[in-house]
Amino acid sequence: MDREGWTVSAANLDRMSTILKGLIVALAATLAVSSAGADAPTTSRHAPAIHAAALRGTTGCGAAAACTSRAVTGPIGTRIAASQGLADWVRLAADLHGSAIGAVAIPRMRARDALDALYAELDVAVFPGRIAAATDSLSAEQDAAVGDLVTSVWTAHRLSARAIAGTGIEQLDALRAAHVITASSSGLRDVSVEQELARTLDALDAVNMDLMATAAAVLADAIERFPRLDLADDIDLPLVFIGGSGDDVHADDRVILIDEGGNDTYLNNAGGALLETAGSAIAVDRGDGADVYRADRGAQGFGEGGVGILLDEGGADSYSLHSFGQGGTFGGIGVLYDEGPEDDLYLSPHLNGAAPIGTKAASLGGIGMLIDEGGSNVYHQDGLDGLVWGAGGGLGLLASLGDGDDLYRADEVPVELLGTDLGTFAGPIMGSSEAYGAIVLYDEAGNDTYRCGDHVRQGCQSAAGPGSFALLWDVEGDDSYLMGESISPLFFGGGASPIDIVNFPMGQASAYGWGLPAWGPAFALLRDEDGEDRYVAEHWAQGHAVTGGTALLYDTGGDADVYATASPLVGTRGDGQTWADGSIGFGADE
Repeated sequence: MDREGWTVSAANLDRMSTILKGLIVALAATLAVSSAGADAPTTSRHAPAIHAAALRGTTGCGAAAACTSRAVTGPIGTRIAASQGLADWVRLAADLHGSAIGAVAIPRMRARDALDALYAELDVAVFPGRIAAATDSLSAEQDAAVGDLVTSVWTAHRLSARAIAGTGIEQLDALRAAHVITASSSGLRDVSVEQELARTLDALDAVNMDLMATAAAVLADAIERFPRLDLADDIDLPLVFIGGSGDDVHADDRVILIDEGGNDTYLNNAGGALLETAGSAIAVDRGDGADVYRADRGAQGFGEGGVGILLDEGGADSYSLHSFGQGGTFGGIGVLYDEGPEDDLYLSPHLNGAAPIGTKAASLGGIGMLIDEGGSNVYHQDGLDGLVWGAGGGLGLLASLGDGDDLYRADEVPVELLGTDLGTFAGPIMGSSEAYGAIVLYDEAGNDTYRCGDHVRQGCQSAAGPGSFALLWDVEGDDSYLMGESISPLFFGGGASPIDIVNFPMGQASAYGWGLPAWGPAFALLRDEDGEDRYVAEHWAQGHAVTGGTALLYDTGGDADVYATASPLVGTRGDGQTWADGSIGFGADE
């Protein structure tokens, strides 16, 4: 290999091709899900989240009203194609994270008794006559359905409370807001940041994700079981609402919210579970209404030390959230699932001069997932730590299904919004992982555009930091992968001079270990299966690895793929070529 020109000599081409094939085989093994009936895996401290654990259901639910037990096996690609609805995707995400879903018996309760139990669990006082008035008019079938749903939420709340018992996670809200993970892994280090990072990782490690995943499965199954109810009157109680077929405005936070249809507006938590309110929350919007979701933080499918799920059945919907949600989590599980084929908007505006953070399948510990079943969608977040991001042992999973032409967009923000003086800044964002995290960004079809603006540091479009894993997988379509430039210096380790490596917007399969073997290796893959694609990047991208990282860009199909770069640091790329770049960085276009 010619290190100065970053090209591959003819003599080394065969050897590198063999290595590439070995990496692809290893990757296939990594992404396969074993069907063996072994015990549940044990992960090491702060280990990367994604691995080849088997998802195995167990028995023992007896005559319960419902049971979480359900075994699903097979390679990840097969399982993505076979996933049919919320419960399947929750199980797939748990499997990728390495969290085992246990068997839980959901007891049978009348609606009134279930509500009594839920309010007792939440320590909320509600006059018994009010509960009776809301439930006495229910038919036997309606009473059974409401009782099953409420009992499932009560069960999930108890499971998630057990999952975080003794973790100290409730002490870490300020650390999350201070971007401790990002500051540490990017090199902005001092003793206090390292101590805060250690505290954060210790608390996240202590969360029992098997119990948390079981709670998520309980809720997902209950949502799928719950029938449409033709209620004579809405059930409108503290933290619980079931009904509403008109164009409703929901402003009060709810633990259970089922809206039966209409063009609705949600100004509340909409399936956001916060530590200070409840360990579990669900919101379901039925019908194909054009719904609007708008909140500041902790909403639209967010789990903070608990499980939050938002399911929207259809319609051209708009989701707007500044921070922490839209399938995001902090030490729990957050899910946003949009079932409709219409075009949806997922936005994260600035708020009171503050930059957005932690939305759209963003996970600091736990599992954050956003699934959209169709349409030409827009996924947009400026700033950092969002749009498919994982850290602290967390998994961020975004799947955009169908053949819509999707736009994934991330732009920089003025760094004064982040409290520093480094110019303009964005990243890690759009398919980035760091600090023992993992991400999967999966797009099924369509002519998609992945666009990262200028000054995106620390990576986008499949970039893996120390001890982490990143996969961007686009199956079909003529796609564009566009990255801007970075010109402002980012100082490494508090030193007096800039380190050029950190200035460059790394991505399109870029792994950077920063030479920190104690953190473990970094692995990044960009897999594009078909179409005539365009890759544009200024610096260190398209299958590039820095010390301690391994990266692979693998493009198959299409006869006119274009690779463009203005930097001599990026080796020769091209349609039908194979190349190597950096420490263990590879690319192949077939």
